[in-house]
Amino acid sequence: MARKTNYFNYFGEIEQAPLSAITRWRDMILSWPVRALDHAGVRPNQVTFLSFTIQIIFFPWFFAREKWVPALIVVLTHVLLDCLDGSLARVQGTASRGGALLDMFNDITGMAIVALTVIFLGRETAPGLTALYVVLYLYLTFFTIFLNVMGRPFAIIIRTKYFFFGLVFLKYWLNVDFLEPFLVICSLYMALHAMLSMNRLVDCLNEEDNAGGEGEAAEPEKPGESPLKSDWLK
Repeated sequence: MARKTNYFNYFGEIEQAPLSAITRWRDMILSWPVRALDHAGVRPNQVTFLSFTIQIIFFPWFFAREKWVPALIVVLTHVLLDCLDGSLARVQGTASRGGALLDMFNDITGMAIVALTVIFLGRETAPGLTALYVVLYLYLTFFTIFLNVMGRPFAIIIRTKYFFFGLVFLKYWLNVDFLEPFLVICSLYMALHAMLSMNRLVDCLNEEDNAGGEGEAAEPEKPGESPLKSDWLK
């Protein structure tokens, strides 16, 4: 039967300890702005929402006008705020899986906004490849979170979002184009990962179903008791 973990993120199993160390280091580095936000009464979800709003409004606007420095500042601000919200939640003692889920949603949306902007406003010769990358990245994230919660994490996960950001700016700002080969390689990796993840997830669910079937037989119904009674009503 699957072993349970408390990994509610999209990192691999052997990455969890380094991730904790990096989180502590990041909290130390960001302690001053986090304290300032805390004293101002700012809540972590407000920081997450600001990060989301800045990326979704200003990145496409600057990208469409080929204002690369402001566009880069928007992405960096989005990333910084995305770091601050978790640190602020830990300082305020409000860290939760709900907040972590919002944070991951913000991460994924930030990447998707860049990709969709490139597709609709850029000079992409293969926009379908960028769209495929986004879809497979969503699969990668979903399966990784699900398997971590189920207690069957992969050892390591290769996340490519920041490389994607960098290559977008290299192509459109500096005319150095490695984006399409990168998208091909990443899409192949993530497609393979999706197939392996689905196989592992099916095995995990089957194991849990079989383990449940091997338990004690259900108690016979009491006279007058409805067979449709749900456990959550007890």
